[in-house]
Amino acid sequence: MVMFLLRLIPLILGLILLFFIFKSFFDEVRFKLEEEINKRKAKRIGHKEVVEPHSKILRKNHSIVVWVKIPEVSLRDVDIKRLENSLEVRAKKGDKVYFKLFAIPKEYRIVEKRLENEELVIMLEK
Repeated sequence: MVMFLLRLIPLILGLILLFFIFKSFFDEVRFKLEEEINKRKAKRIGHKEVVEPHSKILRKNHSIVVWVKIPEVSLRDVDIKRLENSLEVRAKKGDKVYFKLFAIPKEYRIVEKRLENEELVIMLEK
């Protein structure tokens, strides 16, 4: 009986590994679909130009910091939405819409947002 159980351990570990591989794959597919849907929504707003701004993201310990370059925009023109597994940033300036979607795990929440030197800084924590 013990030998039978010892033979099952590699099988169980393999199944667990496959689960995490497929979960990661499907999360990435879902993120890409959400990103495409949101880009199409942004284009339907009626603005002439949709721009994906330059951005950086830093993950450390239990926090994430996101920087988004959005020139000539004030904080009141910025719309930040916390979606299930992502963060949507949209800013409007004239006929231009800046739009960016970030994959952020759902256990993170926004604790601070500020605009400095034409760069939006968003801090998230668990």
